Amino acid sequence: MPNRLRRHLELFSDPTLSASLRGIRFGLEREALRVDELGLPAKTPHPATLGSALTHPHITTDFSEAMLELITEPFESPETTLRQLQELLAVSCTALVPDEVLWGASMPCCPAEEHDIALADYGSSASGRMKRLYRSGLSHRYGRSRQIIAGLHFNFSLSEAFWKRYHQLVGRRESLRELGDSTWFHTLRNCHRWGWLLAYLFGASPVVPPSFPRPHGAGLRRLSCGDYSSPGATSLRLSRVGYYSAAQRRHLLTRMDNVDSYAHSLRSAIIEPFPDYAAIDQSPAGEPQQLNTGLLQVENEYYGPARPKRTAIPGTPPLCTLAQDGVEYLELRCLDLNPRSALGIDDDQILFLSTFLLYCLAADGSRHSMRRNQRNMERTAHSGRRRGLLLEDGTRQHNLRDWGVQVIDGISTVAQQLDAAHGGDHHQRSCEQQRRKLVAPEHTPAAQLLQDMEESGESFQALIYARSVRQRNELSTILTPRKQQHYQALAQHSQRRQQDLERAPHSKDFKAYLHNYFDQYRQLPATPAP
Repeated sequence: MPNRLRRHLELFSDPTLSASLRGIRFGLEREALRVDELGLPAKTPHPATLGSALTHPHITTDFSEAMLELITEPFESPETTLRQLQELLAVSCTALVPDEVLWGASMPCCPAEEHDIALADYGSSASGRMKRLYRSGLSHRYGRSRQIIAGLHFNFSLSEAFWKRYHQLVGRRESLRELGDSTWFHTLRNCHRWGWLLAYLFGASPVVPPSFPRPHGAGLRRLSCGDYSSPGATSLRLSRVGYYSAAQRRHLLTRMDNVDSYAHSLRSAIIEPFPDYAAIDQSPAGEPQQLNTGLLQVENEYYGPARPKRTAIPGTPPLCTLAQDGVEYLELRCLDLNPRSALGIDDDQILFLSTFLLYCLAADGSRHSMRRNQRNMERTAHSGRRRGLLLEDGTRQHNLRDWGVQVIDGISTVAQQLDAAHGGDHHQRSCEQQRRKLVAPEHTPAAQLLQDMEESGESFQALIYARSVRQRNELSTILTPRKQQHYQALAQHSQRRQQDLERAPHSKDFKAYLHNYFDQYRQLPATPAP
């Protein structure tokens, strides 16, 4: 057993540190596309009864007016987190017009004309106009169809009690903040190193409908139902077919050494002009079509599988808050929606993801090549279930399944510590569920979706639409009157907050607002600290 992992297993046995592991918090952000009776993105505006997409704490929109984003609070139990996500889905379902449903899969069906996918609208405040202009830039850079691919983000944080006791046990001279940041970035590097495993275990987008733009040379083959797939596909959403930026793949090498190097690499990508995007013309009326001409308009455009995060401060770029105050939690962004689940995720998956991230914290690591990590992710997303697929690790190559079992063996040792802290064997059982997928790929969500299509004889569009209708019918009936009143009050309060923002003096001069916003990036150090 590697030295760092052995040492951390001993640390996790400390009674105080073990007790603090019960304070791990999970939060979810789930995207859900509103679609019409044809399974195409809805053309109706964001439902007014859901409140303001700009200021609602839990229900907003992502790229499109039709694309909901549902955000839970962070909780210490998977059950509580999933219960709130279920409530948010239920509230959303009750707000839909009669012929609409929430699409229950990651890959969407796309209209013939991209302009039929409406950009999200956040009103006339400066912050609202900035969010819309950002989406305009995304549409010009990547096209609108790829921006309505839905995913699920998993947020993971450790308690203050954990960090205090961990700092005491590790005994380093660095401050609590410095230890936290260095530990989070160690975790993040390992998360990127083994991110391919999550694409294999939870990838659920092995199919692309014929209406979705398909780049030439993507290695897709046509299925009998008319849809497209690749042999062994797990998550075409994460492949070059899906939510992918060729420009970032070629020109952005994000440094993960520490907060300073990470902030510097993204700062440069934001404030330095990128020639390909500088060529995006203004509209005939002279209005800008994007926030700036950088490789990234803002840090949210970075397409990494995992990111360091800190709670945002209105009017301040998240990257600046992160550089100033340090890492608060990690965000996993490489998760597909599971079409067999009305929520898109279940409690066993949450338990495994939290165990995986704690293993990434505890396990040995090194400065692994980000390019190599990207190649491993792309291979797994495109062909992960193909027998004999090889991945890279340093100068060695590993069979995906053998390497996956080896990593899960390590994760299981951490699962034992978590079960000792919580009681029971839930974390170890979640590991065994995932191990079974490596031994028998037919148990992966990707294989199950293809099997469901084959057994039903339905196309991807027909199968997912029928499930989405059933899920809407189930979810629409679960809210109690008290919960309905609670979410109505949140919606009304969010609408008042948006009105206040639109009346605020700083919302009158949009150019000044943008200048002040991006000036905060320029004030970050031009070079990372040694």
